[in-house]
Amino acid sequence: MTGVRAGITLGLLWVALAGGCGDRGASLGESSPRASGHVRPAATSAAAFTRVTDAAGIRFRHEDGASGRRYFAESMGAGVAFSDLTGDGRPDIYLVNGARLPGAPAGAPLRDAFYVNQGDGTFEDRTDAAGLGDPGYGMGCCVGDYDADGRPDLFVTNVGRCTLYRNLGGGVFSDVTAAVGVGLTGFCTGAAFGDADGDGDLDLYVCRYVRWSAATDQPCQAQQGDRRVEVYCRPTVYPADLGVLYLNDGSGRFRDATRASGLAVTPARSLGCLWTDFDNDRDVDLFVANDMSPNFLFVNDGKGHFREEAMARGVALGEGGKTHAGMGVAAPDFDGDGWMDFAVTNFSGEYLALYRNLGGNAFEDVSARAGLVRATNRFVGFGLCFADLDLNGRPDLFVANGHVTEAAEQFYPGVTMAQPNLCLLQNSAGGFDPLANPGDGVTQARASRGLAVADFDGDGDLDLVVNNWKEAPDLLRNDLARAGHWLRLRLQGTGKNRAALGARVRVTAGGRSQTQEVCSGGSYASQSDAALTFGLGDAASARVEVTWPAQKIAEVWEPLAGDREHRLRPGGAKEMAR
Repeated sequence: MTGVRAGITLGLLWVALAGGCGDRGASLGESSPRASGHVRPAATSAAAFTRVTDAAGIRFRHEDGASGRRYFAESMGAGVAFSDLTGDGRPDIYLVNGARLPGAPAGAPLRDAFYVNQGDGTFEDRTDAAGLGDPGYGMGCCVGDYDADGRPDLFVTNVGRCTLYRNLGGGVFSDVTAAVGVGLTGFCTGAAFGDADGDGDLDLYVCRYVRWSAATDQPCQAQQGDRRVEVYCRPTVYPADLGVLYLNDGSGRFRDATRASGLAVTPARSLGCLWTDFDNDRDVDLFVANDMSPNFLFVNDGKGHFREEAMARGVALGEGGKTHAGMGVAAPDFDGDGWMDFAVTNFSGEYLALYRNLGGNAFEDVSARAGLVRATNRFVGFGLCFADLDLNGRPDLFVANGHVTEAAEQFYPGVTMAQPNLCLLQNSAGGFDPLANPGDGVTQARASRGLAVADFDGDGDLDLVVNNWKEAPDLLRNDLARAGHWLRLRLQGTGKNRAALGARVRVTAGGRSQTQEVCSGGSYASQSDAALTFGLGDAASARVEVTWPAQKIAEVWEPLAGDREHRLRPGGAKEMAR
C-alpha cells in the first residue's frame, strides 16, 4: 500500500509558508484582562531564556530507534514530566524515550531517563536507583497520586504496553501495572489522572492514536522528480483507535469503564487530553485533541457519565468548520473571567486554536483576534503551556514546534523538520505578541515535542523543559525581565485525592483576577509541576480563593504574602514552604 501522508498534506505546507491567514483585530471583549497600570520593561539585548541543559548535568538524548524503514511511530515521540517526584519540593525531570525498531543497528537498549533536582541548579541521573527508565517505545507521561498515600505516581504511555510506577518514597518506584489493572496496549499517547466519577479517588484516561504495530506497518512513497521515495505514511492509512477510561475502585485497582461511562463514542486519532471543569458545575469534564478528526468534549453529569458535545459547544473544529490535526492541549483562563478556555496545537497552515469560553454553553475561536494565526500558522505545534512567564498577572504562551516528516524538506524549499519554538507574551488587550529576544535555546530549530513548566531553580519565575526528537532536551532557564511579584501555591487535598487534582484557585491582586486548576497531563503527552504560580504585578500580596474538589464553596486566604510559596490544605490550614 502506497501514498503520500495527507495528514501532513505536503501541498498545504507551501500554502502555510505564504503568510498568516488572519490577524489580530479588536480587543477580545469586556472580559479581557484590564490593564493593570504596569508597563512591561522595554526589550533589551539580553536573552529571555538561557539553555542550561549541559550545565545542569542532563546528558539524555532522545532516540527513535529507526532502521531506515520509516516506521510510522518514529516521529511522534516524546513527552516529558517536570514534576516533584521525590517529594522534596523541587521539580525533577522524567524524559520519555523511544526503543529499537526491527532492523535498527544493534546497541544497548533504549530507555527513559529520570533526573533528580539537586537544589543547586543541577540534576543527577537517578534512573537506575529509582527503578524507572521504562524500556518501551515511549510516547508520554502523566503524574497523579492514584493510591492516596501522599506520594505522586508516574504513568508512562508507550506504543505497546503502558506502565504505572507506584512511588514508594525515597525516590524509589515500583512497576505495579499488572497488579492494578492498567496494562493498556496499543499506540498510546496523552494521558491524565482526574476524578471522573466524583467519588474522591483518581481515575485515569489514556488516549490512543491508531491501530499500528511494527508488524502491520505499511510502506508509503511519494514522487520526487523522476523517482519515488519512501516517506512516513499519513495517519489515515491506519484505523483510528479508542481512548480508555480506567475507574479507580478505591483500593488501588482500576477497571475499564470506557463504554459504561459513555466515552466510547467513535474511534479517533487522539493525541492530547485533559480534565477540567469548563462549565463551572464542580465536576471535571474531558477534552481530547484529535488528529484529522473532530476534537472531543465529554461533558460530565456529575456521576461519571458523559455526553460528547464538542460540535455543539464549538470546539470540535477550527475556524471555518475545518478538521484540524490536534496534538497538544491546555485549559487556561486566558481572559481572566473565571471560565476555563481551551487551546490546541495543530499542523502548519492550521494555526494554534484558542477557544474562548463564553460562559459554559459555547466557545468562540478567537485565534485570529489574539494574534495566534499569524504567529503560529507556519509551524507544526506539539507541546504548549500557558504560564505567566514575566509575572505581570497575564498568562503567556510557549509552543514547542517541529515537523513530523523529513519529506517536507525534500519537496519544498524552506520547509524543515526542525523548527523554532515560540514564546508569546499576552498584552493588555488579550492578544499575544512574539517575544523580541527569546534566546538561542528557543529560536534554534529543532523537532520539538513534549513541553512542561516548573520553577527548577527556586527563584520564583517559571522555567521550561522541552523534549526534542532525536536530540538532547532543552532546559530553559527563565531570565526574562520580571514585571512584578509572584505567588506560588502547593495544594494538599484530604481523603482519597491527596494531590487535590481538580481544585480551582482564584487569585486577586492589583485589581486583576486569575484562575488556575490543579491538573494532570496536558501539553503534548507531558506533565508540568502541580504547584500553581501566579504573577502579581506590582501587588505584594493577594486574596486567594480555593474551591477544593467536590466542594461548592471556596475557602479564602487573605492576604497571602507574595514572593514565596505557600502550602494550603482544606479547613484553612496553611504553611509557608519557602
